[in-house]
Amino acid sequence: MKIIFLLLALSSANVLANDQVCKDIGDKAQKIMEIRQGGTELLDAVEMYKSQDDKEMVFAAYEVPRYDTLQAITNELDAFNTRAYQAVKIKSDEVRAAQANAIDLFKNKYIKRCILGEDTASTER
Repeated sequence: MKIIFLLLALSSANVLANDQVCKDIGDKAQKIMEIRQGGTELLDAVEMYKSQDDKEMVFAAYEVPRYDTLQAITNELDAFNTRAYQAVKIKSDEVRAAQANAIDLFKNKYIKRCILGEDTASTER
């Protein structure tokens, strides 16, 4: 009976120790990703850790894109401005084309009237 209690106590201690090890690994992973997302250069981050497992975790963190709030906002503004510029340019081109078409139609109307003798107005201004 004592052996069973001893085994259960050892087993519980192992589970608690394993839980703590896993928590420590998770905390380290969080810290490494915070370093990554904070903008620390890869080589600087690698130098912060000594074990091969830690260095591999650092390399894995640097495979994840860095998300920078200011950069994300700047990228969105750039994309918006580009779309807005293109839309304005397209609209401006459409307006110029419509203006040219209106001018041509008006000009051709009076050329036709002149040729048909419908308009004898002077060309003087």
